[in-house]
Amino acid sequence: MSGTTPPGVRYPTLAGGAPNPVHAAEADPSQGLDGGATDTRGMAVAALLLGVLGLFLFGFPSILGLIVGHVARGRDDRRSGDRRIAIAGLVLCYAGIAVWAAAGVAALGISVMRGTAGYL
Repeated sequence: MSGTTPPGVRYPTLAGGAPNPVHAAEADPSQGLDGGATDTRGMAVAALLLGVLGLFLFGFPSILGLIVGHVARGRDDRRSGDRRIAIAGLVLCYAGIAVWAAAGVAALGISVMRGTAGYL
């Protein structure tokens, strides 16, 4: 924007009607004052943490981590490092699901080979 307030947007003013310096005229009110960067970083870090937890908690947190990680990756522009964090979270989420799925298949296979599949 060219230094003017968007139509229909009214920023709070200081006493005497002076403009509040906290609200920059270039700020897009739909993204907040920081341009929405912290929201993307928070989602990327959440995906990373859910991916780590999914490795230890039977892969269930990884399912939510996949959703959050893909949303964070989609919202992020390519200039920030948040994209790398989101991708690392996605890799851990996919790895957690794959490890626990393989463990389940192996446990089922061992059970069938021993003839105890009816006791699961």
